[in-house]
Amino acid sequence: MAMIREASPTEQERRALKLVARGRVRVFLPASLPFLGGCVLALYLGDHESWWSLVALFGGIAIAWVVHSMLVKRWWRWATAQEVDVEILREAAENAKLVWPQNSFLGRREAATWRRLSSKNPPAI
Repeated sequence: MAMIREASPTEQERRALKLVARGRVRVFLPASLPFLGGCVLALYLGDHESWWSLVALFGGIAIAWVVHSMLVKRWWRWATAQEVDVEILREAAENAKLVWPQNSFLGRREAATWRRLSSKNPPAI
């Protein structure tokens, strides 16, 4: 009985995975700082003022979301300029939870933004 082996990743897939790994570092780490700061501030204020702890928690989440959105756009522009197949890159980024799935509401908004970005920089896509 022959063993079934998975096909080794192509050069494009390997490059896409490397770009996604860099994206996770460049996006998730900076975006997690406001979130963690809001959580720590909420815990601290929870002993004193419960209302302000909720404000700190949701403020941290909102700031982290904005930072994440800005950094994902910048990462996408950089990654697509690295001569990698956009569909392979998108699939790898979705699997790594770096971007929203393309068929979701937020994924469609993200894709519309990327199309606008790519029209300003035609060689990227």
